[in-house]
Amino acid sequence: MRRVLTVSLLTILFVLGVTLRAFADEDTQGGSQEQAMQLTLEKAIQRALWQSNALEKADLEVEDADDARTTVSAVYYTNYVPGGEGLIYAAETTQFAYEQAKKQYDLTRDQVILNTYQKYYDVLSAQEQVYSAEASLAQAEKDLVVAEASYQVGLISKVALEGARTKVQSAKAALAEAQGALDDAYAALNQHIGLDEDERPVLVDMPEFEPVTRDVSTYISYVLDESPTLWTAEEAAKYMNRVANYTVNGETPITDEDAEKAELDAEDARDATRLLVRTLYNSVKSLEEARAAAEQGVKVAEETLRITELKAEVGMATAKDVAKARADLAAARQRLFELTCSHTYMKKVLEMPWAYGGGSPGTGGAM
Repeated sequence: MRRVLTVSLLTILFVLGVTLRAFADEDTQGGSQEQAMQLTLEKAIQRALWQSNALEKADLEVEDADDARTTVSAVYYTNYVPGGEGLIYAAETTQFAYEQAKKQYDLTRDQVILNTYQKYYDVLSAQEQVYSAEASLAQAEKDLVVAEASYQVGLISKVALEGARTKVQSAKAALAEAQGALDDAYAALNQHIGLDEDERPVLVDMPEFEPVTRDVSTYISYVLDESPTLWTAEEAAKYMNRVANYTVNGETPITDEDAEKAELDAEDARDATRLLVRTLYNSVKSLEEARAAAEQGVKVAEETLRITELKAEVGMATAKDVAKARADLAAARQRLFELTCSHTYMKKVLEMPWAYGGGSPGTGGAM
């Protein structure tokens, strides 16, 4: 009886152990799936905006400027009142500071968004570089196999064999470098959007190529109207003209000369904006031409691989030839993908050039 109970107990424990192990495996798999989160570009932007210290600071500065605003009766503008110029100056200055703070918030927000585009596409480009490096390594390893066999039967020299081995080592080094670049790109993106450095979200939004269809003058007009930095320069000139030569506590904070200088600065800013937009527009167009050539290169590489594989089936091409064709195709696709990423990003820059080249605002407390 005791033997039967012992066997039954062991059976129950065994079944229970298998069941618990199965649940543990499911939990582990679920955790892995959770770690490999799906990350759209829109979600990345939302995360970056949500955790941006720079944007939070800009928002606080808007609140402070709003609290500091003062008002003055319209009568002070039309009738002389002792001390009235000081009150007008304070009202005009605090109002301008408030409007300027709001524009600075808009600028910071656009910088965070544009920076997210760049870091998102940097990861995608780095991934494609890894794929290309893996294909190059596969080709080098197949070349080495052929070289070793050829050396054994005396078809190539020891120097040629060592050359094949060197190519493998170089390909391994290139792959390691590409993997390191991918790690760096992920680290930069994760820090920017508030993820742990070692997380590897799956980026699901691939860049879609859409050529620029509007002419450069359309972009120039749009940017001149929407640029927060240009607005600041132009409104500063208007503000200074409104308060020029006002007496405040016995002093003149802003003179006619100051206002005139501000107007010249605003004119220079408009000219610089026009030139920048035109330069960016030409860069985007150049990328479109380069991408068209790269697209043709991919078609040629695909056809070359197709023909090489057919030849290999009938013994007219070797595994080495097929590996080379695949590596060439991977390199061509990597080049096309990189140009597509660059073009998509630069189109975004063309839409908000005021946020381009302004550093990396938006990083959170991790920095």
